[in-house]
Amino acid sequence: WIDGTNSSTQPVSLFTVPEFEGNAYRITSLSYSPDGNDVLVSYSSDHLYLFSVK
Repeated sequence: WIDGTNSSTQPVSLFTVPEFEGNAYRITSLSYSPDGNDVLVSYSSDHLYLFSVK
C-alpha cells in the first residue's frame, strides 16, 4: 500500500545482476536475512546473489 491505496503498478525496488539485463530470467529462490537488511536470490537455478535492501 502506498499513500493509502493498493493500486501501485511500479516496483518499489529492482534487484538484478548486470549480466542478466535485457535477458529473460526468473527467481527460483529468495530468502530475507533475519534483520531484513539483505536478500539472497537465485535466478533460474543459477548462482546465489546477495543484495542489500537498505
